[in-house]
Amino acid sequence: MTDRIFSQDDANLNQSALPTARARLYSDLNPLFEPNPNTGDLYLLKDAAAVKQSVKNIVMCNMYDRPFNPNFKSDIRALLFENVTAFTIARAKEYIKNAITNNEPRVTVTNVIIDTSVMHTLNITVSITINSTNERATVVVNTERLR
Repeated sequence: MTDRIFSQDDANLNQSALPTARARLYSDLNPLFEPNPNTGDLYLLKDAAAVKQSVKNIVMCNMYDRPFNPNFKSDIRALLFENVTAFTIARAKEYIKNAITNNEPRVTVTNVIIDTSVMHTLNITVSITINSTNERATVVVNTERLR
C-alpha cells in the first residue's frame, strides 16, 4: 500500500512555511463620523484606538441603553446622583471592572481610578492591557451631572 499525499504541504508538516499566527487588527468607526476630505470615506480607528473606544463606550453605557441586553452596562451615570462616599467609589470601580470584563474580551483591566474632586463629576481613568499585543493603554472618561 502506498502513502497518499494530498498536497505538497501535507508531506512537509515538520517544516511548514505556512503562517501559524497572524497579527490581529481591530478597526472601528470614528464616533464623530467625520469624513476624510481626500476620499470622502469615514475615518477608521485601528488597533489600540479601536479597543480604547470600545472600552469608553462600555463605561458610558447605562442599563437599557442596548435593546434586549440589559446586562450590557456599567451604570456610572446613575451614581452621579448619589452622595460620594468611599462605598460609592468602590461600587463604581466594581461596576466598571465587571462591565469591561464581561463585554470586552480583548482587554484586561489593570486599574480603575475615580477622581471626585469636582462636584457632581466623575473623572474615570481606566488602565487596560490589550491581550493580543500586551500593549498598555489608558482610557479617560469624564461624566458630569447636568441637573
